[in-house]
Amino acid sequence: FISFFFTQITDLFTWGYVFAEVREYIEYNLANSVTYFNAPWYNYILMVAGFLVPPISFFLIFGFFQDWKKHLVIIIPVLLFFVFHSWHPNKQERFILPVLPFIIILGTIGWQRFLDNSEFWKKRQGLYKSLWVFFWTVNLALGIIFTFSYHKKARIQSMEFLGQQPDYVNVIVESTHTDKAILLPRFYSKSWKSEVVLDQAVSYETISEFMKSRHPDSRPNYLIALENKNIAERIAKFESNICELERVAYFEPGIYDSFIHWLNPVNRNETCTVYKLKYPSNAKSL
Repeated sequence: FISFFFTQITDLFTWGYVFAEVREYIEYNLANSVTYFNAPWYNYILMVAGFLVPPISFFLIFGFFQDWKKHLVIIIPVLLFFVFHSWHPNKQERFILPVLPFIIILGTIGWQRFLDNSEFWKKRQGLYKSLWVFFWTVNLALGIIFTFSYHKKARIQSMEFLGQQPDYVNVIVESTHTDKAILLPRFYSKSWKSEVVLDQAVSYETISEFMKSRHPDSRPNYLIALENKNIAERIAKFESNICELERVAYFEPGIYDSFIHWLNPVNRNETCTVYKLKYPSNAKSL
């Protein structure tokens, strides 16, 4: 009961029902196996080794399997999880994070047991201590930086801004510079309405027809333009096809976004420019 309470109370509080995250995990992986990008099968092996900082990461991975017969109840689920995501085409960094605590805990136990009987490391205490100094220096430095940073900063701040606007109805996501799917964190806008997407796969005629089909009071009244690529041309085209825009806010990516983009350029490092739609006074004639 206690375990159920602590693992499901957040789902119940946030989504209104239990096992929401488990359900979303299954549905998401079924629907998005190739939505993003394919990485090689060994991608997560390199990722775990890098996240845990070499060479200490190699010690922990070695220690994880040191007493494998004794800890099968932990090792088997971790390996199954790891194998599934290594096989699954869609490989994103966040997918493998749930197994890291188990690798760290069991790896530390197994490595320490090996270390107690290792003549090699007993004769090289200075080297061993220097490796741990390097490990903690890197972790503390990055920990301080990332403690005050968060992912998709520009998107979050944009939606927070919209949630603070008393006249906010809905938003158009302008990303005509790309055909990649864009998701906004609606939670921060205090509204769960689906955003209207305007990208390379959607024509202005489609957006215009959508606007005409909506009551003037229910039309999107804000626009978020993602990234600065050809931004002037994109805004000019929108204004010539839909209506005038008034720039009201601009948000840049954070340190964490820039770092993740540097590690893997596939991760977007985007800016967000927020505009207010200035419909003509006779909005019904749009």
